[in-house]
Amino acid sequence: MMPTPDTVLHSKRNREILADIVRAYVETGEPISSRVISRSHAESLSPATIRNVMGELEDAGMLYQPHTSAGRVPTVQAYRFFAQQAMEQATLSPADQKWIRTELEAAPRLRKSPSAPPCIGRGVARARHHRDAALGS
Repeated sequence: MMPTPDTVLHSKRNREILADIVRAYVETGEPISSRVISRSHAESLSPATIRNVMGELEDAGMLYQPHTSAGRVPTVQAYRFFAQQAMEQATLSPADQKWIRTELEAAPRLRKSPSAPPCIGRGVARARHHRDAALGS
């Protein structure tokens, strides 16, 4: 039975290794080897242990290996998980919250401007939705 992303990502260590792989791939653009991750990972893990985790992540559709001797590359599903995790951990400073509120409060004036494009209202509505979600309002 093939592992699912939920079962493979249940382990904190697997989530951290996946995040390390995504970061390293974004920085280099090259397939990432277990050795690269073992050198950079906070926990002291052998390349063999990391290869096992990478194999599980590959079986779950989070990574793929372009060819047998290559490292692994994150899939769209891995990027989506990584971005979701980053958003859940993100917080806005009070200064940033104030700036966002000020900018969005000015938006209705912009929307009523004769020179504003007609789609600005939809953009303002989406921005308000994201603001409320980010600020927990």
